[in-house]
Amino acid sequence: MVMEWYDFRLTYYNLKQTRSSNSLATSEIESIWIPFIVFSNTENNEATMGSTNTEVTITREGDFTISPLEYMEEINLFQGTENRITFQEVYTKSFKCDYQLQLYPFDTQTCTAMMVVRELERSFMMITPDQIFMEGMSSIFQVN
Repeated sequence: MVMEWYDFRLTYYNLKQTRSSNSLATSEIESIWIPFIVFSNTENNEATMGSTNTEVTITREGDFTISPLEYMEEINLFQGTENRITFQEVYTKSFKCDYQLQLYPFDTQTCTAMMVVRELERSFMMITPDQIFMEGMSSIFQVN
């Protein structure tokens, strides 16, 4: 899953031109807001959560300002409103789906990956689907 957003509350120091050079450490990932997306048609309504495999990077898109004289060092400051956060995590989920098998095997069935935003966050964010990939075998088991 790849999620991207801007956070007006954040200021970044000395962003590099390449996104991969602006990777956040685990402690930094734990200190920022990350969208909470629920996979609502999984067994236990599983949700997005970070792990040791989570990658969060910042894309340098905006201009910087030089730090004020009160700072001991010269720092390039980048505003969160202008520089995109990218969250990447691989999830393996089993989705619950209802199939209409009257015409099986001469039909096509669809199983939807239902992702919803928590009610608390709906007023300021929305999901815009882009791409979803299914890896592995898809099969329907015959029940006697």
